[in-house]
Amino acid sequence: MSSGEFIEICKEEVRKHNEQHMDKKEDFVVFVVWQCKTLQNHKAILSASNKGAMLYECKTLQNHKAILSASNKGA
Repeated sequence: MSSGEFIEICKEEVRKHNEQHMDKKEDFVVFVVWQCKTLQNHKAILSASNKGAMLYECKTLQNHKAILSASNKGA
């Protein structure tokens, strides 16, 4: 998986999670706060532009499926 593919998968997962947990529907942009690739593992922190958006950690283990976890700290 390339870095670009990884980030696109992460952005889509953050978008889905954010839309499911929003009180009201509003437009927002998902953006990358930080990312790196070490050996075969990708890691990234993403957030969204809407008020109260959480920080999301997205990572791979040995270049396999992306795993998403959300932080309860507001961005």
